Amino acid sequence: MSTGARWIPGVTSASAVSALADALQPVVVAVQDGMRGGGAGVIWRADGLIITNDHVVQGEEAQITFHDGTQTTARLVARDALNDLAALRVERDGLPVAQVGDSLALRTGELVIAIGHPLGVARAVSVGIVGAQPHPDAQRRLITADIYLNRGNSGGPLANARGEVIGINAMVMTPGLGLAIPSQIVEEFVRGAFGAQHFLGIAVQPVAVPEQLRHDLEIGVESALIVTHVEPGSPAERGGLLPGDLLIGVAGKALEDPRQLLDAIALATDRLALSIIRGGVRLELLTPVEERPKAEAA
Repeated sequence: MSTGARWIPGVTSASAVSALADALQPVVVAVQDGMRGGGAGVIWRADGLIITNDHVVQGEEAQITFHDGTQTTARLVARDALNDLAALRVERDGLPVAQVGDSLALRTGELVIAIGHPLGVARAVSVGIVGAQPHPDAQRRLITADIYLNRGNSGGPLANARGEVIGINAMVMTPGLGLAIPSQIVEEFVRGAFGAQHFLGIAVQPVAVPEQLRHDLEIGVESALIVTHVEPGSPAERGGLLPGDLLIGVAGKALEDPRQLLDAIALATDRLALSIIRGGVRLELLTPVEERPKAEAA
């Protein structure tokens, strides 16, 4: 897949882009979940750990197709709905692995390359540039890239000109504008995925707070988090959270980014104070949090 002719900083020929893509292809897999469709994944560890998006995998298993065309079944070992990440494991060892780069070092205008399976086209390549680098506090921000992505790119790598994976493609904002989860967030997820972690049991998305609502309720934030899913039997459900609730505050602080919520959950002891808007009314909830053990790495 091509973005059309453009000047790419640091890359002087099409052959250089081709060589970069060739080097990345072996660490990219196709992920097929019969319940949701498909996407891509990145081999993160040689022992069979694969990273993709949470929204790509709905069930407990997925079909994996490797670069050489061989297929196997992967099992879900961890997921992080707030950051849209999932970890899969296949019973293989000695796999080629992604070289992980530092998303904190990204600069606006830097070359990026994405590989995935958009619209059923296997291992298609898109090239673009970083439109906005992550904030210095980058673990709280997504990477914005001027790059063409489509359905099937989800879960695939966003790499720099050195072939380092600096993000996992997650969302198409508009044609030619994509969002990726920074590698720092992915690394935190991988490090924490196999131990006990606090969880609330919801999925959220950032949204703009309508100006009229901000005026009526005297809210000082322009964005918040809308609850898109509540796990049955979860602490969130027991605490009274519902899909469609707008989260505007946590532990007495404004809440505008999913990572802020994750941080608050991690620091909570047994309950979490949430400020929400439901049906145009502001409410205060005291929601329990619990520890949910993750699957062992082996």
